[in-house]
Amino acid sequence: MAEAAAPLHDPRTENVRQILDRIVTRWRQLTVQQASSRVDGVRACAQFCVDLAYSHQDGPVVGPELPHMCPAAAVDQLQVVVFDACALGHVDQLSTALTDLLARLR
Repeated sequence: MAEAAAPLHDPRTENVRQILDRIVTRWRQLTVQQASSRVDGVRACAQFCVDLAYSHQDGPVVGPELPHMCPAAAVDQLQVVVFDACALGHVDQLSTALTDLLARLR
C-alpha cells in the first residue's frame, strides 16, 4: 500500500493569511474594468515576492519576471508567490507589501 502524503505545512503567518484573504475577497468584488486598472499593482506585489524569494544575504537579487496573467488570474498568481516567499522566511516584508496592496485596492 502506498504511503499517504504528509499534510503541507502552511508557512504563512495568521496575519499574512488574513491580509491575503482580504485582498482576494476585495479582488473578487471588483468589476472587470476596476480589476484591469489595478492589475499592475497586483503584478508588482507578486514580482516583489519573487524578488524576495531570490534574494540572498549578500543583498537583493531580481528574480525572473513573472508572466503577465489576465486580471482574473493575477490574484491567484499572487497567492502562490506569497506562499513561496513565506516558505523562505520573508514574512515581515510580505506583511507590509500586502497591507499596502490592500489599501490600493479600496
